[in-house]
Amino acid sequence: MTQYAVFHSEKSKASGGGLGNHIDRVEGKEHTYPHANPKEKHLNVNFEIGGYDKMKLHEAVAHRIKDGVQSKRKIRTDAVRQVKSVLTGSHERMNEIFRNEKLANEWARANYKFIAQEFGAENVVRFTLHLDEKTPHIHAVTVPITEDGRLSAKEVFGNKKEMQQRQDRYAEVMKPFGLERGIKNTGIKHDKAQDYYKRIGKAQKTDLSTTLEPVKNVFGISNSKKTIKKHEDTLKTLYLALQETNEKLMKEKIKSGKLDFVRKEEKKAWSIARSVNKEKEGVERNFKTYKRDMDQIILDPEKSQHLREVIQEKERERERGRKRGFGRSM
Repeated sequence: MTQYAVFHSEKSKASGGGLGNHIDRVEGKEHTYPHANPKEKHLNVNFEIGGYDKMKLHEAVAHRIKDGVQSKRKIRTDAVRQVKSVLTGSHERMNEIFRNEKLANEWARANYKFIAQEFGAENVVRFTLHLDEKTPHIHAVTVPITEDGRLSAKEVFGNKKEMQQRQDRYAEVMKPFGLERGIKNTGIKHDKAQDYYKRIGKAQKTDLSTTLEPVKNVFGISNSKKTIKKHEDTLKTLYLALQETNEKLMKEKIKSGKLDFVRKEEKKAWSIARSVNKEKEGVERNFKTYKRDMDQIILDPEKSQHLREVIQEKERERERGRKRGFGRSM
């Protein structure tokens, strides 16, 4: 099963108090980290970063803004003050990585280097590894200050295209750790990191397909791999979209009580997914039949010779046809 690199970042206008309670595992604020195991809290690592790690998160954000922003103009109350990022990967592979101390340290360092390069090392105010939840992951918080001292999430964080390119760069950094790029262009807007993380986790645990490898032989290369991969990506994209749709539908049901509408929309969505899955299964069956037939031909010299003669004859017919067509065009 494919193991994915997971990187999600979002802008925030908040001071960072609530997020700080979650990241720093503040006592008395356990409701902000309900999935954490209290007995494993001591395993978490809050990396030292210029003294910011010693401050409360909202204080660290305010301190970085005070030190880094050069403009005398008052910062707007609705300005984005921080970028929150979650860095992790598929559950199975992440646990494999963290069973090897050296590999785990290399993974953490690679993630810090990535965050520092993308958002500026001087802008990192929190970089914390959580090992008290099911899947190891890192929370990174940065303040979007430009090199010339402006608070500008638009410039530092970027637009949709730049965010996709950042995802591509992250995937390249994670390749040595056996983690691959996730699905592009799902069409889903993730409002909260915790919701995104939850949906990704569900999708990773769902085995929607079996990967088949194409067979290269003396007659050419099957292109079935691309077709099957396309269906796999489509199914996973649909699954993520369905989770998003189901959440919205449940909210709609609670607000309006339109149960019939909700059931109709859910039925329609799952019908599309089943249709795509059926088409993918058809491609796989055809590919298996093709492979079996080609194996038989390769093992039987007479069939191999006959097929070569048929191919050669068809090629000669096409050549004669091209010559006749060329003569008429003149």
